[in-house]
Amino acid sequence: MDLYQCKVRLGGSRYNEITKVKVTVPEIFLLRYVHGLVDADTGEVDDSVVTDIKRIGRTDRSESDERARLQGVYGVALKRQGKSIDLMFGVGQPLPTTAEGVGAGPSAKLEPGEKPKRKYTRKAKDEDSETSEAEEADEIQDLVG
Repeated sequence: MDLYQCKVRLGGSRYNEITKVKVTVPEIFLLRYVHGLVDADTGEVDDSVVTDIKRIGRTDRSESDERARLQGVYGVALKRQGKSIDLMFGVGQPLPTTAEGVGAGPSAKLEPGEKPKRKYTRKAKDEDSETSEAEEADEIQDLVG
C-alpha cells in the first residue's frame, strides 16, 4: 500500500491547513469526505480540500489492519455523518491501494495563483425558516419582557 504526504484544508478552509504524512489512499478519500464540501445537487465531494499529494513510500500493513486503523481515527467523524468505513468502501471489498485518480479534482487543474471557483457549499438553512436579525431581536425582547 502506498504512503503519501498531503495538505488538508480542515473543514474546507484554506486558512486552516495542515500537512499530513504517511497517509494511505483510503485515508485520502476519507479526508476528502470528512473535510470536504458536498455539492447539494450531485452529492459530489469537493476533493480540493486535500492538495499537494506526493508519494513518499510504501507500507506492508494488511488490509484488515488498515480498516481497523481508519475506523479508530475516522470512525466517530463518519458516524456523525451517518457513514462508516464499511459504507464508504464496501463490506468485503478491497481498499484502494494506489493513487490512480488521487489529486485529479478541480485543484489539479488550476494555474499557479488561480483560486478555485466555489460551486460547493455547506448546507444552507431553509429559506422559509430564515428570519431577519430585527425579527429575532424582537422575539428575544418579547421573551425577556
